[in-house]
Parts: sequence; C-alpha cells; structure tokens
Amino acid sequence: MDRIIPKLEANRPPVDFLPSETLSVILDLATQPCFLCYDDKKKCPLAGLMGVCRKWHDVAVNTRSLWSHIHIRINPSYAKESRVPNKACIASWLARPAGVPIHLFLGCFTYSDRERYIVEWLSGLVRARVTSIKSLIIDSGKGAGSIAALLFPRPNEGLLGSLSTLILNDTEVPQQSSDSWSIESLTGLSVLELGYLNHPVPFGFDQLSQAISKCPTLHTLRLKDMLVPRGTSIHAPLHLPQLRLLDVYGLEVESQQQLFSMITPGSCELDLRLDFDNRPPLELERFITSFLRKSKVVSITIRVDSLRHSSWFKLCLLAAPGLPSLVLDMEDYMGWELPQELIALYDCDIPKSLPCFQSLCLAEGDIHAIHRNELEQRISGPKLRTIAFICCSFPPADGDQHNSEYTDLPEEMQTLLNNRAEKVIVIKGSPPKWYEQFMDLQIQGLMRLD
Repeated sequence: MDRIIPKLEANRPPVDFLPSETLSVILDLATQPCFLCYDDKKKCPLAGLMGVCRKWHDVAVNTRSLWSHIHIRINPSYAKESRVPNKACIASWLARPAGVPIHLFLGCFTYSDRERYIVEWLSGLVRARVTSIKSLIIDSGKGAGSIAALLFPRPNEGLLGSLSTLILNDTEVPQQSSDSWSIESLTGLSVLELGYLNHPVPFGFDQLSQAISKCPTLHTLRLKDMLVPRGTSIHAPLHLPQLRLLDVYGLEVESQQQLFSMITPGSCELDLRLDFDNRPPLELERFITSFLRKSKVVSITIRVDSLRHSSWFKLCLLAAPGLPSLVLDMEDYMGWELPQELIALYDCDIPKSLPCFQSLCLAEGDIHAIHRNELEQRISGPKLRTIAFICCSFPPADGDQHNSEYTDLPEEMQTLLNNRAEKVIVIKGSPPKWYEQFMDLQIQGLMRLD
C-alpha cells in the first residue's frame, strides 16, 4: 500500500495541486470573455471548466465573482436548435452572486406563446435583482426588448442607479411598453451603446441628451443605425469631460446634426467613428469640423464609401491638425479605385497640415492589385510610425477577391511599405463576431506602439 500511494500521487493532474485562490483567479480570467463572444453551439466556458475535476467544481461553486457574468438566450421554437433556458438553472445562477455586481447579457429572438411565459418569468426574476446589475447587454428580438422595457425605471425610481454599462443592439421594443422607458436616472453610466433599434426609438432626443448630460463618467458613446425623434425644446450644450470614444456609424443625419450641434468635448484623448452614405449636408459638415477643432482627437475611424467625394473628408482632416491615427473600415467597400478617404489623406500636405500623423490602418477589406499599384504612387511624405492591415486580403489581379488564402502581404508591397513606415503590421483572419471590441483593442494598440 505504501508503494501504491506515491504512484497515485504522481498520476494526479498538475491542476489538482493549484491553491484554491490561484484556481479562482484562473477560472475568472477564463470565463470573463464568454459573455462577449458566447456561441449557442458551444457550452458556457464555466460549465465546461467545472467538469474538469471535483476540486475545480467546488472552487467554482464557492467563487461568487464567477457567477456575476450571466448570459441568457432564448432561441425561437422554429429555429434549428430550439432551446428554452432551464428555469431552475437560471434562478440558481442569479442567486449565487449575492453582494456581487451582475453583468447580464440577454439575447432573445422573436418568440411565440410557447416562450412567452419564460420571458414573463425571467422579467420578474431579473427585476428582483435589478439593483445589483452593473452591466446590461441586450441583443436581438422582441423578447429581450420586453424585458428591457420592464427593467427601465420610470422617472425618480432609480432602480438602475448602479448601472455603468448599457448596450442595446437590434432590440425591438413593443410599442405598448415604450411608455415605461425612462433613462434620465441612469447617472452612473460609463458606456452607452444604442444600435439597430426599432424606428423610432422609444425616447426622444430631449430625454437622451438629458440622460447623457447627467453621466459625468461617460467615456464611451455609440449611437448607430437608428433615428432619435427630434423633440421640441432648445438643447443646452452637452459637456462630456471624460468622453474617449464617440461612434456615430450609420446614425441618421438628422440625429447627427442634433448631437454635434450640442456636444462639447472635454480634454481627454478621443477616438471618433464616422459614417455617411454620401457627403454630409453643409450644416452637419460645419458642426463636425467645429467639433474636431475643439477636441483632442487621437484617432478617426471612417467607413469607406465608394460614392463619396474626398473633398469634405479633407476638410475634416485639416480641422484636426493634431491627428495621429486614421483607420479606414473597408467592410462594405466594393470599388476598384483607391478609397477616396485615402486619396484625401495624401492630398493633404502631411508634414505641414498633419504634423502629428503617424499611424494608418486599413481594416476588413480586399486590397486588390490595382489598389496596390495606386497605393505605391500615393504614399509619400515623411515615414510613418505604423501602417497596419486588420483582417484584410490581398488577391492578385486574376484571383478571387473573397478567397481567404490571400492573407499574406505580397512581397513587393512589403518592400514598398518598409520604406514608408517603421512598422508594418498584418493581423490575419476573418473578423470575429465581437468585431467592434476587437477593433477597439487593435486601435488602442496601434496608438500605443513605441
């Protein structure tokens, strides 16, 4: 027996020797991203890690912070993988993180009467814990929108006063419940993202601007592909001292004019995301250039459009002489000529007009052979610090432009760019589902490269 025990000890997996405190940290790091990039076809990482061994299971159960990231999705009955969440499991999960801030992700598609009782039950369960919710991400469908409508407090209720992150994407809010939406009391927000909501959104620009003005710690504001009703009152200046990211991709022109006419940036470095189907109206163009002159913009990201003229974007660049970084998002670009925004950049006298410019990034696009030839003629001026390609392909003249094989930077282009920049960075692969978070990290990294 004395000989057998050492052999059994030797065969124990190394993870079994980890102290519980260390294991708690490892599990926390391994499970945090799951609520950002969760896939229905995969198990929740925490559930899988709990099955490694008895010790891992016990440590996970007793580490309350692990249960603070809650992801609930209801698949519709007609879906290929119809799935209704287990009520007992959800109730148990919500009960575990007592005293721990909850980060809640709700995803639900159009639901039938079969799933309606789940939504109603879940609404009551979540509302009972609403004061503990720190982050709320709601994505897709009527069911999630119904829950959201019940969560939002009426004026002065203050139920979501502890909320610091609010993200609503592709969420249809039933009109009969829209009168319960009130966002003025969300004074602790640091991140606000509203995108792809049903038109119009269930609150006016008056209410939205008043809510934002009461958030002194707001550092990320995304308003995308939606129309905010104009409202009637004269808007006061909107001062956001901590704002670091402003994203208006696809926001209706009318809403953009209201926003840029009011907003007063603070002294923080700012990442600005712009997108227009065509040249913006002169009034909006004037508001944007005025905003650029007043703010400390360290990066402009713009979605490339083959229909746009470059002259207005050149005005934007000239209004931001301290700009160090430009990102061109080529996701929807199908043109065979070099993007107009890039032409506008090199039509500027960079050393004189943009003396701080040092980083250029092209994202999620096909860099055709014809692009590369024109790029060779266009890129001039002082040597940049960084030229980067994120999730791009480089098909030859006779190649399939969507072929994923062409992810390597052609040798002749590598040689050219090495003479134009201190660092040439190529990040391969298809854009992940959480593309925006991925882009945020890459852009921040480009701006911090030494």
